[in-house]
Amino acid sequence: MKNKIFFLPWALLVLTGSLSGQSWQVSYALPAQPVLLSAGADVEITVTSQSAEILHGLFVSDFLPAGWTPTMSSAKINSAVISNLLTESGSVGQVYSGLFCWRMVLETPPGFQEGHLLNNGDVLKLNYHISTQTPGVFALPALHVTGYFSTSKAAYWYKPAANPDTLTFISKALAILSAALPTATVGQTYQQQLSAEGGTTPWLWKISSGVLPGGLTLNPASGIISGNPQSAGHFTFTVQLSDASVPQLQTTANLVIDVQNASALTGPEPIQPGFVLEQNYPNPFNPQTTIVYELEKPMIIQLEIVDLLGQPVALVFSGKQQAGAHRHLFRADNLAAGIYLIRLSGESRSEVRKMILLK
Repeated sequence: MKNKIFFLPWALLVLTGSLSGQSWQVSYALPAQPVLLSAGADVEITVTSQSAEILHGLFVSDFLPAGWTPTMSSAKINSAVISNLLTESGSVGQVYSGLFCWRMVLETPPGFQEGHLLNNGDVLKLNYHISTQTPGVFALPALHVTGYFSTSKAAYWYKPAANPDTLTFISKALAILSAALPTATVGQTYQQQLSAEGGTTPWLWKISSGVLPGGLTLNPASGIISGNPQSAGHFTFTVQLSDASVPQLQTTANLVIDVQNASALTGPEPIQPGFVLEQNYPNPFNPQTTIVYELEKPMIIQLEIVDLLGQPVALVFSGKQQAGAHRHLFRADNLAAGIYLIRLSGESRSEVRKMILLK
């Protein structure tokens, strides 16, 4: 028997061969994108007949990475579901020291008395579902496919381990969580950690468009923006985050850093208190953060947390406050992770700040 292996795009590997008159083609198709653990992965094996032959059964086995749980999900000839699909006890969906195997039988045991005629060009598709509890990039093992025909059996080994395809499982979709960055001051040290979730670590950060304030840099491995700003201004830029999935996942976020002059803080005239809501710190946070605001005079205020639709989800304070600076420690134990707004209201005035809760 002569076998030829063709390496096509990453999601498909094809082998063809013949034995005792049989001629058929086997292909192995993977999901084109990394797969969420909650969804798992459906891997499809396609056998295409290149001659007319009675096929009685097919045996598939492979060596799976630790922690994988495969189950056969469907079998079709052309588009029709195989109605007389039988399974052999002890070989279907069983795992023996890492070897997973299943067998489909197109006959009434015992003996090869029935089967299915595969005409030239008929397509037999087998699907099985794989799940794992561990995110990561897994090299797929060698796969053994054996066809049982009326006169003989034809066995094919393909997907050699020397050049394996990979299937990536991730626990969450890749997302940048950082939204509002704190204001920087010319000549003063600035450091801010960008936050994200999902995908497969390690992550890689970069500025894909726009510019950071002069004197600031983004560490591509840690996602920390740091340095000493050199000039005041309003700086907009786009951050791109890539992960280690195969193929690689990418996402972007548009961010802003405002840089103020030091004189805005140390001018000749003292800054008078006003109706000011500062950025909470830390931000992002889990599970608690500090909210700071300043009032120019005694007044009745309301400090609350609202969702992005403006619906209140938590009341921090409501009542009369004296003039000056005030701090409140807010715990978000009962809130889901996400983006929320801090809203300070009083005497027909209102200020809002964005905060990010991580869990």
